[in-house]
Amino acid sequence: MKDYIAKFKTIWNKRNNKFQSKFKVFTLLFIIILSYIFGFISFSIIYKKEIKQEKLKTLNYLFSNFASYSQDYEDFILYYLFYDVANGFYIDVGAHDPFYFSVTKSFYDRGWSGINIDPLPEKYLLFKKHRRRDINLQIAVGNKKGFTNFKVCGLISSLFYDKNNNKSKIIQTPIKTMKNVCRTYIPRGIKINFCKIDVEGAEKYVMLGYDFINYRPNVFCIESLINNNNIPEYKEWEEILIKNDFEFAYEFGRNRFYYDKRISNLKNKFNGLDYYIKKYYNRNRFTNIL
Repeated sequence: MKDYIAKFKTIWNKRNNKFQSKFKVFTLLFIIILSYIFGFISFSIIYKKEIKQEKLKTLNYLFSNFASYSQDYEDFILYYLFYDVANGFYIDVGAHDPFYFSVTKSFYDRGWSGINIDPLPEKYLLFKKHRRRDINLQIAVGNKKGFTNFKVCGLISSLFYDKNNNKSKIIQTPIKTMKNVCRTYIPRGIKINFCKIDVEGAEKYVMLGYDFINYRPNVFCIESLINNNNIPEYKEWEEILIKNDFEFAYEFGRNRFYYDKRISNLKNKFNGLDYYIKKYYNRNRFTNIL
């Protein structure tokens, strides 16, 4: 009996030792796997933090060295949204001047191109000379094709004029729709990054003639003043954008910004904009105006 018990203990100890050995191996493997997972997570967090810090440093550098040409910092806001886009495409309705109060000058200098529209002959010649990569059009834009009388008073031109105002010069200019302009000059497949509209109260007519199906910009930048009835002008045309799946995102100065709701990440791009405007608005205003 004693021999049997001793034999049993020997067998039990061997099995127990094997079990303990296997348990130790599994425990060690479990610890190694946990350490790997913990280390990977920690590395990812640290790496992402470092990447974010590097990105912020890059953004701070880019924005601190940005020279604004526009009247109400429109170019900075659009640059904030599209700083990582090379060779982008813009549409500037009411382009005014290739340098002075230009929303697109800084983008052109970075290799972008697009369409500049202004009805004034002298402005057209300036664009033709200084924006050779661009398509430059001496026309007015509205909701139907034809001809219209255009009022020119100093630096301002408008479709709306007072016939009794002798200080204004009236010129006749062809008027086209944006639908016609885009179909004529924009090849299929070209991505429109932004469209800026500043036409002194005629923004509604520009949008009524726009082809929102085939030529959708990522972002609209549109001037909105207060009309003679003390009502913001955007009340006249904002519904057109909303019906075509554009949503209001931001307002600064006299401009309102709308993004294409069909592009999921566009809304988030406006986050943090206030911080950079407050930080750089007074630092680099019109530093390179000619």
